[in-house]
Amino acid sequence: MYIGYDLDTYRWTEFGFTPLRDSEKNSPERFGSTHESGPHFVFADGSVRPISFQIDAEIHRRLGNRQDGLPTDIDE
Repeated sequence: MYIGYDLDTYRWTEFGFTPLRDSEKNSPERFGSTHESGPHFVFADGSVRPISFQIDAEIHRRLGNRQDGLPTDIDE
């Protein structure tokens, strides 16, 4: 479970993928959630915050890339 590549623990924020509500048709590469408001993400500061299913794809991409140096604003 903790070694290597496994779609149970590996997801992308690239390629315009935004979170989806869980369903039978979800792509294994996308974040999903059964929470009505959206998935909950753990941030580097230790906080846990819900992310809306309607999050802007570019903001979602930036949140998933710590090396791009670009700012994010998840309160929009």
